[in-house]
Amino acid sequence: MTEIIVHNLFSIIVGTAIAFLGIVIQRTRSYSWIAGYNTMSLEEHKKINIELAAIALRNAFIILGLIWIIIPVISDLLGIYKSKYWLLVGLHFVVLIILILIVNIQDKYKIK
Repeated sequence: MTEIIVHNLFSIIVGTAIAFLGIVIQRTRSYSWIAGYNTMSLEEHKKINIELAAIALRNAFIILGLIWIIIPVISDLLGIYKSKYWLLVGLHFVVLIILILIVNIQDKYKIK
């Protein structure tokens, strides 16, 4: 088990950094780090519930971080060495697409 952790140390560090970044953005209210928010006009800022959007972003970053930690370790335990990075990248994009769809479609992130 120690060999697997050492072998996947880069993925574990990246996953931890991604999850930590999501928490930092939401807790410190660093909304300018959210893509597109800092380029919006003040009128557009008033139309978005940025606190809820930041919580959704934090949750997505935590899920992405866990994906970066869990997938390489589990794939090495199961002996799936060649496809672990394809699975990692694929799940990464799936979570990002789901986040974009959730924030853009649901009305709870928009202020009327």
